[in-house]
Amino acid sequence: HVVGGEVVAHAVLPYMVERKHGSVVFISSILGKRALPNNAVYSATKFALQGLAEGLRLETRRYGVHIGIVAPSRTRTSMH
Repeated sequence: HVVGGEVVAHAVLPYMVERKHGSVVFISSILGKRALPNNAVYSATKFALQGLAEGLRLETRRYGVHIGIVAPSRTRTSMH
């Protein structure tokens, strides 16, 4: 069973905020910044992840928590 990054972030962020220290890095895709034909649903999930990361970054920065997102252009996966 694979747990999504948003579930992990939800679990650990309260502890990071309490300690005033920590980092969360989400793995997205360049398709979260620019959609391509035949990838609409995948792009939509990555756009949502971008929004989640940006929102959490704004909400947690005053507590010393850093939120990052990595958006590789292409990786070797079973999808390709």
